[in-house]
Amino acid sequence: MTPAKPSSKKPRPPTIRVGGLELLVAIAVLIAWLAGVGIVAQTLLVDVGCLDMRASWRGEVGEMVICALAAGPEGWLFLLYVAIVPVATGVWLRRKLSSALKR
Repeated sequence: MTPAKPSSKKPRPPTIRVGGLELLVAIAVLIAWLAGVGIVAQTLLVDVGCLDMRASWRGEVGEMVICALAAGPEGWLFLLYVAIVPVATGVWLRRKLSSALKR
């Protein structure tokens, strides 16, 4: 008998599978979240442009955080709203990737 030859096939990389319904829900949540950022800022009376330092997108994000923190508890609620969708998306993608790695 001849010894078994090692497989020359490369292992397939893990693939994250996203269904059509998941994609539609994710897009709808993203659109609602983006539309709601301004509405939530106005509702909570948070002035996210209080410093007027728009040098770059990093400056805009930094300005938004500084101004929201200066607004007190309302600013904290605004930052929670702004952070919830990216954090939830990261958790969802991490679970998808871990399940793809298990296969």
